[in-house]
Amino acid sequence: MSGGGDLFFNQTEEQYGGIVQLSIKKKIALSAIALITTRLPSLPPGQKGFSLLLIITAEFPPLPLGFGFTLNGIGGLIGINRTMMLEPLRNSVRDRSIEGILFPQNPLANASSLVASLQRIFPPAEGRYVFGPMVKVGWGPTQLITIEAALILELPSPLRLVLLGRMRAVLPDKVAPVVDLRLDVVGVLDFDRGEASIDASFY
Repeated sequence: MSGGGDLFFNQTEEQYGGIVQLSIKKKIALSAIALITTRLPSLPPGQKGFSLLLIITAEFPPLPLGFGFTLNGIGGLIGINRTMMLEPLRNSVRDRSIEGILFPQNPLANASSLVASLQRIFPPAEGRYVFGPMVKVGWGPTQLITIEAALILELPSPLRLVLLGRMRAVLPDKVAPVVDLRLDVVGVLDFDRGEASIDASFY
């Protein structure tokens, strides 16, 4: 087993954070990112509050699902007294900060930018809650296609449902790729406003 972690504290914003990354026999990769804030912007100065954002992911050797598909990873996101900012979320498909939400790679090496991105997208907000599962799926004998997806619900009213997705196709294989195509998607369904939107980036 190998891995590491990082802890930090921002005294001005009264924010604590931690990142843990573990590898078990180089086959199973675990990561956890936690942000805790003890001051909420909606509360009077000096009055304490509590806000938590937690993202946990696990990646493992492919498990067959049928029709050539495999399950490569699972995870989840939970936010207590946290909200989703839609504009930074939509921009995440353009600046690739969506990578910090869906199965982040090397979170320790990118700790500062990762934490800043999560703070923009999921800031503290009293009485708001976000949560949802994540999956990582592969297809093909050599994992030619991989798909990472999360379905995140925010409640109470305004009730919003967000789909985050990343798809990668590598041809003819990952060892000697000739074509490497990637698609990042953010879909938003706002039940209170009766609105739906999709933002995507292809590169």
